[in-house]
Amino acid sequence: MKKLITIALVALLAACSANKDLTPAQKEVLNSCAQQNFQCESSCENTNMRDNMANGVCMRQCIDQHNACKAQLGPEFIN
Repeated sequence: MKKLITIALVALLAACSANKDLTPAQKEVLNSCAQQNFQCESSCENTNMRDNMANGVCMRQCIDQHNACKAQLGPEFIN
């Protein structure tokens, strides 16, 4: 799971650096979304999930929340 979090953060940073036309406000929103996603995924990992399916559902909810957060900036920011 830590690899998944690392990959998500690296992808976000790559997306941010690839689009240098972002305003400071947009960068702040993306940073906030990334922090919320990290906390959500950490919560999934720290909760004693009885099986991998429950953990997968938790992680999927994190992804959905992360995409909804990024959608504030526009559809091009959604994975």
